[in-house]
Amino acid sequence: MPYSPLKLSVFAAASFGLAAPGAHAIILSGDSDRALLAPPLQAFGTWGGNAAAVAVGPNHVITTRHQDGDGASPALRDVRIDGTTYRAVSQDFFEPAGQRWDVRLVEIERTNGAPANLDTFLPIWDSSTGGSVVGERAVLVGYGVNGTNGTSQGFDWTSPLNNSYPVQLGENVIQGTTVQNDGDFNNTPLLVLDFDSAGSGLHRESTVGPGDSGGGLLTFRYDQWWLVGLPNAVDTPSSLSQPDAFFGQNFTAVDLTTLTGNIESAIGSGFTFASPRAIPEPTSAALILAGTALLARRRRSSF
Repeated sequence: MPYSPLKLSVFAAASFGLAAPGAHAIILSGDSDRALLAPPLQAFGTWGGNAAAVAVGPNHVITTRHQDGDGASPALRDVRIDGTTYRAVSQDFFEPAGQRWDVRLVEIERTNGAPANLDTFLPIWDSSTGGSVVGERAVLVGYGVNGTNGTSQGFDWTSPLNNSYPVQLGENVIQGTTVQNDGDFNNTPLLVLDFDSAGSGLHRESTVGPGDSGGGLLTFRYDQWWLVGLPNAVDTPSSLSQPDAFFGQNFTAVDLTTLTGNIESAIGSGFTFASPRAIPEPTSAALILAGTALLARRRRSSF
């Protein structure tokens, strides 16, 4: 589908949180009774009080960069995964050739200083060997805020952002790609998704809300889950006082599939992700998507 320029706004944890009608973080429009193919939730956790993080190695998580003050060195926060709190001890940013990407890799350890040694973590899909994920169904995982029913056009976010919400899942379709260029980040590769009304063909069509940044966008191939993106921004008309959800809304996720080699190098010690094969056409695995939200209340330039 064609993509017209949109103004994107990211909700900063420090500013406020959103909510959706009768749902936590991820909004469902349509038949929510159908079982959702669920990724290993032990690989997902909360980042401080305003975002999410995904385990990508035994001692590393990945999240977005724009929360916690999106300057040169945003703050480190504790990470809580599967009921255990881990301390962030260092972070790697990705700034090739002067670019600044809205993503960071964080090394974590147990609160007693021992290595995290996580049992569950996700490989990142590599588009250079596995092909593009555009057009694929995917599952979104997030911890964003609650909301209330708005108009027939969508939903109103109302609850405070404090990372006290349970994990939620939803589905969507990856519509295309773009590049993020604004005052804080430049040349961040992005995946584009949109929030369609009921009857769109997906039973758990979802968008995102505050607190979902850094959550996971995943696909399922070759009998395993692959992390492909980190939700990081949502389209918000200037007429809205905060990023409420509405049908037709576009949102984006950092496209990790183009950054796989950079992330492997940052983890170091010869670490490599599983190597995907090319996605067959037509696809044989049924994937599901979910919606996640974003942070930082600021206006972005069009993409």
